Amino acid sequence: MAIRLMGRRALKKRTLPDYDYIGYDFEALGLFCDTDQPIQAAFVKLDPDFEVIRSLNLKIMRNPYAVPGPKALEVTGLRPSCLHSSDRMTEFDAARKIANVIGRTPTVEAIRKKVFFGYNILSYDEGLLRYFLFRNLQDVYLTTGKNERRLDLFPAFQYLHFVSPGLIKPGRKEDGSLSWKLSDVMAANGMIAENAHDAEADTLMTAELLKLFVERAQGVFEMFVELSDKRHVSKTLSELMRSSSFVMEFSHFGSPEVTPLAPMARVGHKGHKTLGVDLAIHPREWMAMSAEEIAANLYKADSPFRIVKHNACPIIVSPDDARLRGRLEQMRYRCDYELFERRASYIRRPDIVEKFQQVAQIMEAENREKFGGRKVARESELYNKFVGDADRNLCRIISREEEWDQRMKQIAKLTDPRLRDFAGRLVAMHAPEEFVCEEHLLALREQYAIRLNDEDDSGTIQTIAIAEKELETVSDPVLREECAEMLQRLRKEFKEEIELIDACVADMRAVASAPEDTRQLDLGLFN
Repeated sequence: MAIRLMGRRALKKRTLPDYDYIGYDFEALGLFCDTDQPIQAAFVKLDPDFEVIRSLNLKIMRNPYAVPGPKALEVTGLRPSCLHSSDRMTEFDAARKIANVIGRTPTVEAIRKKVFFGYNILSYDEGLLRYFLFRNLQDVYLTTGKNERRLDLFPAFQYLHFVSPGLIKPGRKEDGSLSWKLSDVMAANGMIAENAHDAEADTLMTAELLKLFVERAQGVFEMFVELSDKRHVSKTLSELMRSSSFVMEFSHFGSPEVTPLAPMARVGHKGHKTLGVDLAIHPREWMAMSAEEIAANLYKADSPFRIVKHNACPIIVSPDDARLRGRLEQMRYRCDYELFERRASYIRRPDIVEKFQQVAQIMEAENREKFGGRKVARESELYNKFVGDADRNLCRIISREEEWDQRMKQIAKLTDPRLRDFAGRLVAMHAPEEFVCEEHLLALREQYAIRLNDEDDSGTIQTIAIAEKELETVSDPVLREECAEMLQRLRKEFKEEIELIDACVADMRAVASAPEDTRQLDLGLFN
C-alpha cells in the first residue's frame, strides 16, 4: 500500500508532550463488536517525532463458530472462501501478538504516555478491540489506563472544521455535500491513498492525517487527547455541578450542533455518566415535568436533556475557549453566554437538583430491569465486574506459554466463569485432543447453538438468521449467491458439530462412570 503526498512539507518541530502514538484499524465479520470477529488487524507505532518504529498487519482465520456478515464481506472485498487461507493465523495468536505490541512493559518507555489513534475508532474499533482481547484472555484495558489516551480523528476533524474551517478539509460527495470518509478526507488534503477498507492502508492513512492535525491545530489536538481521559471529564463535570457555570458540548449527527450544557446529576453506581440540561431551551419547557416524565423524555427528538458518557471522549469545551467562542459569535449561533449563565444558576435550585437525582435513580433502575436476567454471550458480560488480579496473572502466563500442556496448568486454576468459558472454547478449538474435556466442549457447543437460534433477540450476536436477512442488502449478485450458499452450509455444519459434541460428551460421561480398568475414549470422534 502506498500513500503519495501532493505538495506536503515536512512536519514542523513543535513542543509536544512526550507521547508514543499507536494507530490501529480492524476489518471484521460484522457490526456486533461484542462478538463479531476481526479478520484483519493493523497497528502502527510512532515515536514522539511521528516516525514509524513498528508496524503489524495480521490476517485472522475465522473461528469455526463465527458467522460472516454478507455486508461486511462486501465492504471489505473478501469472499467466503478467503477466510481460511493459509496466510491467516488463529484469533488467539493474533490477540497475543497485538497485546505484545500495545501492552505495558516494565521499561522506561512504559512511563511515557501513549495515544491510541484511528479514524472513527470510538464508534466501533475500540469496542471490537476490547472484546477481542477479553475473549482471548488478554488485558482488556490496554488503551484506557493511567498513561493511555485515545484520539478519534473523525469527530476531531468535524469539530476542527466547525471552529476553524479549512485547516483540515472534508471531502466532497458527487452532489457537492461534505464527506467525512477517510479516503475522501485524504484526497481533500493533498494525499492519495489506495486500498480503502484494508486495515493496514487505513492505519497508514490515518497516521498521515495525525501528523497534519498536530501541525495545523496543535491546541485542538491536545484538547482532544485530554478529553479521552475519563478522570479529566469527570472532574470537569463535577466542578460545574458545584457551581453556576456550564460547558459547551459539540456533536455532529449529519450537521454540527453546539449545546450549552448544565450538568445536573451523576448516573449509575459508578457515576460514569452525567445527566445535563440544554440551556438554549427555556426552562419553562420542562420545569413542570416530574422526575418520571423527564426520564421518559430523555431519548426523544428535540429533548432538552443530554447524557454525557465520561469514557466516550465527549467533546465538552469551556465557554471561555477563544476559538469556539469566536466562531459562535461570528455565526451568531448560541453565543448568549450571559443568558446561559443565568439559566444555569437558576436551575441549580435544591428542588430541581433533587429532581434530577431522582431521574438518575430511575435511569439506573430501568437499566437493571432491561438487562437483568437476559441471557447474553459471555463477551457481553465484560463490564459486569473487573477480572481479579489472580486470574489476570494466570491469563498472562497462558498467553506467554507456547505449549498447551503448560497452558492447561494455568487454565485449570481460572475462577472467573467468563474466562473459563473463553478458555474452554480455545482448548476445544486449538489444543491437542488429550487436553479436551467436557467443560471445553460444552463451551464451544454453546457458540454453535447461539448462532443457530433464529429467535435470538440479544442484539449482540450475528446469528445465521440475521446474516440471511442481511443478504438482501448486498448489491453484488455473485457475492450474494456465494454468501447464501455459505450460510446454508454453516447451518448444516453447526448442527453436525453440535451432534458430534453431544456424542463425545455422552461418551466422556459413560467412561467416567465405568469401572476404572475399562475407561477408554477415542476423542477422534470430535474431529
